[in-house]
Amino acid sequence: MIPSNECEIDSKSGLSANEDQLAKYREFLSKILSGLDDPSYIGIFHHVRKIPYGGVGQRDPRVVYEQNRGTCSGKHILLRDLLRVANYKADVLTIFTHFNKKIPIHASMLDQLVCLIREGEIPDYHNVVQLGLKKANGDVEHLLLDATWPDDMGRYGFLVNSSWDGLVDTIAAGPLLERQPICENVVVQKKHLLLNLSEQQLESRALFLDLLTSWIAKQGLCLPGSD
Repeated sequence: MIPSNECEIDSKSGLSANEDQLAKYREFLSKILSGLDDPSYIGIFHHVRKIPYGGVGQRDPRVVYEQNRGTCSGKHILLRDLLRVANYKADVLTIFTHFNKKIPIHASMLDQLVCLIREGEIPDYHNVVQLGLKKANGDVEHLLLDATWPDDMGRYGFLVNSSWDGLVDTIAAGPLLERQPICENVVVQKKHLLLNLSEQQLESRALFLDLLTSWIAKQGLCLPGSD
């Protein structure tokens, strides 16, 4: 997590980091790991995955953890950094996807949201974690981890990866249409990538995310301890 080039800056803030900030952040991450029953990469993944979905636009992993809610960027930055502190090779990978394609339709959704899910393509740059596992023969196996959806959303048909055993890729929240170059500062990278979308695409994306997150909030799914 120590910066080595202009793209590699402090993942929790997007600002140039100093050693004191990094030391405090590592201490924060180490404290989380010390409290886990299963500190393996599988246990770390499920710990982050279970964080409720919410807090759109909040990408600071410390805030995500303390408020116990986050979306794809914040949760996957947190997952990456926890894995690194646990001595795993991990990076946040940004993929281009049509985010509506794997969203299940539920009777409680507004007609406008249902229409967006069924029709057209909602473009988005979605974050996952690329985990590198060293095999006995020295080769590195890469797995893609998507920790977007928590357990509670499974009862609405979302693919929550609750039974993932660490042997294969998790199920992504959206179809993987294109991989972007790995960059340490995914917050800045995502902002630049969104500039590739047309004004109409950005409007459709914003409307879709607003309707989806509003629906999630109304179901109580972004609240800690919801049942």
